Amino acid sequence: MSIKHRGFARTARPISAVEGQIIWNTDDNQLEIYDGTGWKAIDKTSANETYYKYRTIITTSYVLGGYKSGVPWKNVNKMVHSTDACTNLGDLLSYAGSYTSGNCSLTTAWLYSSDDNHPGYSSQTVALNMVTEANAGYGGSMNMQVGRGDSAAMFKEHYFGYIASGGSNYTDTHNLTTNTMYSNYQYSDGFSWTDADSSSAFSGETKGYAWDNTAGKVAQYATDSQSAFFNARNQGSMWGAHGQQKGICSKVTKAYAGNEGTYNGGYNLRRWNYYTEIQDGTIAKPIGNCGEENFDMGQDWQYMISMYDGLQNNRGWKFSYSTDSGYELGAGSVRTGVPGASSGHCGWRA
Repeated sequence: MSIKHRGFARTARPISAVEGQIIWNTDDNQLEIYDGTGWKAIDKTSANETYYKYRTIITTSYVLGGYKSGVPWKNVNKMVHSTDACTNLGDLLSYAGSYTSGNCSLTTAWLYSSDDNHPGYSSQTVALNMVTEANAGYGGSMNMQVGRGDSAAMFKEHYFGYIASGGSNYTDTHNLTTNTMYSNYQYSDGFSWTDADSSSAFSGETKGYAWDNTAGKVAQYATDSQSAFFNARNQGSMWGAHGQQKGICSKVTKAYAGNEGTYNGGYNLRRWNYYTEIQDGTIAKPIGNCGEENFDMGQDWQYMISMYDGLQNNRGWKFSYSTDSGYELGAGSVRTGVPGASSGHCGWRA
């Protein structure tokens, strides 16, 4: 399939352009993208990254589940990226979930291993409709093939989700378009895990990265966006220091995970290039002594929405991908409705 972009002369570019809009500049014979402030040329080396960033424009995220003092939550909060406004939407999930992972499509967010227990350990999946901001059911075809807890969830954009670790060497494949969990494996070989109770992941355009407390893994996705198949590679770097030092995704080649600590005690992030798999130093976390974080993904920045620093709490940050820095958020921009909620999961939509 090919895409043809509409052509414009340099002086006739659209006046009311939206961020991410792409045109063909007929004067300069080049593709250009509107970045919110002006038209920028797309060169061949940056084209793949640029298209990935702007295939969807993330505007809103949701944090689902989590727990405090052994009590798991059904609660959902909403974060609006343009205003940093965080709003309590109430108990929208069918079952509470803690020590969970999740994935999202363009319209739906899922929370795995949600069974009203702490920590959750089951095959059960619950769902949130992010468009209507309403319960989207549970169980049935969206349930995993095996029971697991505290798993590592990777994603291939909004097409497929991969749920690994959490007490099983089997990797579940979730078709995020049809909301169906595949009944058989979609990979060559497979992952071999040693820890059953702590794991995390981050994902890029072409690969997913997961780790437990002792080893890192890589899932190399098929180049066809409609193919669920991936190649499993057990020899990966230790992307994060511990399974409770959670991963941050981005659309700008970088990913991050806690550099030290376990359930808390994280003060820095390992910065990775998710194309080359090379670590590019460490940077300070905007809030120290944390773990069990709930991280979302955004266009140019992302949020932490609750974490654990010795107590489960609702502290949050805003973190810029371009500067690798951020700051703690205050009232109106942090989670409410529950007294603290680490170890849930976030979804996001355009």
